[in-house]
Order: sequence, then structure tokens, then C-alpha cells
Amino acid sequence: MRKILSLRPLRLEILLIVGYLVATRLFSLSAAKVGINLGPVPLFLTDLTLLALIGLAMLRRPGKLMFWLSSGRGATAAGVALWMLCGLSVIYFILAFPVYKVMAVRDLAIFCYSLFFPLTYFAIGNRGWAIRVTRYCVYSGVILALMVLAQKMTGIDLGLGELSRNINGSWIAYVGGDDYGAITASAMMGLIAYLMLERDYRRFHALGAFVCLLALAANGARSAVVGAAAAGAVCFVLLSTRYRIIFGVVCAALVFVVLAGATLPDTIPGAPELHNLSIGITSAVGGSSDMDAEFRIGRWHDVVGTWLTNPLFGVGYGKEILNSVFVGSELDGKFNQGMPHNTYLFLLARMGLVGFGLVVFAMAFGIGKLIASVRRYRQPDDLAALNVLVTLAAYAAFVLFFERPMNNAGFWIMLAVGLRLAETSRAAMMARLSMPRFIPPRLRAQPSCPAADLVTGLTAGLARPPGR
Repeated sequence: MRKILSLRPLRLEILLIVGYLVATRLFSLSAAKVGINLGPVPLFLTDLTLLALIGLAMLRRPGKLMFWLSSGRGATAAGVALWMLCGLSVIYFILAFPVYKVMAVRDLAIFCYSLFFPLTYFAIGNRGWAIRVTRYCVYSGVILALMVLAQKMTGIDLGLGELSRNINGSWIAYVGGDDYGAITASAMMGLIAYLMLERDYRRFHALGAFVCLLALAANGARSAVVGAAAAGAVCFVLLSTRYRIIFGVVCAALVFVVLAGATLPDTIPGAPELHNLSIGITSAVGGSSDMDAEFRIGRWHDVVGTWLTNPLFGVGYGKEILNSVFVGSELDGKFNQGMPHNTYLFLLARMGLVGFGLVVFAMAFGIGKLIASVRRYRQPDDLAALNVLVTLAAYAAFVLFFERPMNNAGFWIMLAVGLRLAETSRAAMMARLSMPRFIPPRLRAQPSCPAADLVTGLTAGLARPPGR
């Protein structure tokens, strides 16, 4: 484990990426709001990290960066789609800025945070670095889950917030916002991938997945549950028959426990959280009695009407995409003012089918490559990255996602990491198959040492048929 998480040989770009992922997964919006003012222009943590990565890329690999900037090539087909997206974003911004000013800047930033994809893809030069970024992404979710449970049990505010929502006429308490639920859910699914396909540290991964499940119950984010269910469905399809049976039984047991929580007395430890989560999951049928569901459905209906006014290219940047009645008390200049709480509808409204298609193509390309890699080579880190991406992609359909910098940048980083894993999974499988299982792990790391050579030679001689 120490070797997997070691940061000593990593490039500065990888350290920046890992630091950004850990900070935003542990502290979410609080971390994303950290920044400085450059004259009248505020630069937040995401902006500063992006500028630092661009500067390092210009110093260390200017050829790759300039080749991508000039042609879009060099970062797979997903990189071409995002190059086109960024080019269109600049045009949309130029047209909108004279009228909408800071709101046009906000929308330009939302779409151009996709630059994290090619910068991460170029920075990660080998599979080992991609694995470390994936592990830090998953394991930081376990730390967040422990923080959620600690705040729930002690009542001490750790900066996550104790909130409540009105569901079917009842006020349901939960810890943290939906973003924390997405992080714990994606971490849980990543740990399940390690539990299924990796022999090492199984107790640690099982315990971490259980902690994330408890934190998800305490958080009560049903959108995160939907994301985890989507990743679970992908796992069920990709895993072999034996693991599919085990995985199906475990998932069925978890679903039964959560739904049965509605009938347990609140005096049992953990029963109130399961009760709240079961209400939250089943609340979609509540209609107008569920204020949280009504909040979203009304906005979705309204933004669909906005999109249909220009379905191919959208309404552009800066312009309001919701009627003022839905904006309510949201303040002017707020980063996520007037958003529909559905990222895909937001993409359609702003850039129409053109921008939506480019984003979805890039997402589908990376996820598709990982699915093919997992199906063929069964590498645990490939499945972990796939689960994280699928969880977040499904979660984005119910909340602000690309509209929030830390989710936006984190997704593009993990998509680049996932593609690097998919590209190197065949070599990793061949290396694992060629490694004799009877040699202890300590000697496997040093295949040229005399002890390893002696063991290999003796076993080869013993296995040779008599008379040869």
C-alpha cells in the first residue's frame, strides 16, 4: 500500500492533480472557493490549478500542447471533441460578453474546464501514475465518509454542514450536501471494484466500502444512490458469472436493508438514517408533496422550453435559461445562478445539440474504452475508474455537476486517467500472467535478484519431463 500511494517519484503535474482531487473531495465547495483576486478578476482553486498545469505543460511538453491546441489531435478522439468544444466556447463567449459580461465569463469557464482532460492525459506518462491518481481519488472518499460519520455521531461540525430537506411533508435531516453523497458513492463503487478483482488488501477495501455505505445513508443523497446503482449495473454486466452472483446477492441485501429501514424503530442505532434514506429514494413518486422533487421537475420543464427555442445551437452564454420565478432569491453573480439542476439539460440549453453531443461523445468514448478494457483484461484499477466515472455521470442528471468547478474538473481528470489505464491494461495483464505465482511479492518486485532466479530455475527443472 505504501508503494501504491507513494508520491516521491511523481511529476509536479501529478502532484498538483492529486492535491486538487484530494482537497476538493474532502472539502468540496469550501475548497473550490479558495482563491485570490487578480485585480477585479477572482481566481479560485480550480482556475489556479488549471493555469499551473498549462504553465507546466508549456515548459515541459510544449510540442504536445501546441499540437493539440492547433489540431485537436494527440489526446484520443475524446480530445478532438473537447478541442472543438473549447473552440466553440470561445466563439460563444465573444458573442455574449458585450451584453452579459461576468455571466458570459462564468459559462466560458464551465465549458473550458474540459482543458483538464488533455493536460492530465499528457502529464500521465505511465500506468503506475494513473493507478496512483485513481487510488487517491477513491481512498480520499473513504476519509470523507469517516468525517461524515464522525460529525453524525459527535455532533461536532467538521465543515460538512447539518442540513434538512422537505420530503413528502416531512423534514429529513442529513449530513452534508449532494456533492458529498456523490463522492462517498463513487468511492464505495471504486472499493467494490478492488474487492472483486484484487487479492491484496481485501479487508481494507471491504471495510472502506462499508464505511462509505454508512456515510451515504447519513448523507441521504438519492442522486448519489442513483449513480451508485448505475455503476452497480455496469459491474453486474462486466463481471464473470461467479462474481456476478456474489455481487448480485450483496446488492440485493443492501437494497433490502435500506428499504426495510423504514419499518425499524428509531431507537436502533442507524435506523433513523436508513429511514431517511429509504424515504429519499422512494420520494420521486411524491409529486407536488415532495418539495425537493418539485423544485427540480419545474426547472427541468422550463429549461426544456428554453432549449427548444434553438435546439441545434442553444441560446448561448450569459442569457438566463430559467424564468425569474425559478431563480427566486438566488443572488446576481452567483456562480450557479439560475441553473436547472440537471447538467445535461444545462448543456442543451447553452450550446444545443452541438455542444451536448461533443461533451457526451467525449464521456462515452472514455467510458466505452474502459468497459472494453475491463471486459477483456479484468484489471481492478480499470474497473475502479470506470465505476467512479459512471457514478458521477449518472449523478450529473439530477444536480449541479459541470456547473460546479470541483465536480467539473474532477470528472475530466478521471476521464483522462481512465483512458490511460485502458491503453495500458493489456501490457499490465501480460506482465501479471508472466509473473510466477509461487514467488513471494517481495521477490517479484526484484526479478533480477539471485533468489528469484534460483527459485525460477529450480521450479523449471522440477517441471521438466523425465528423460529430457
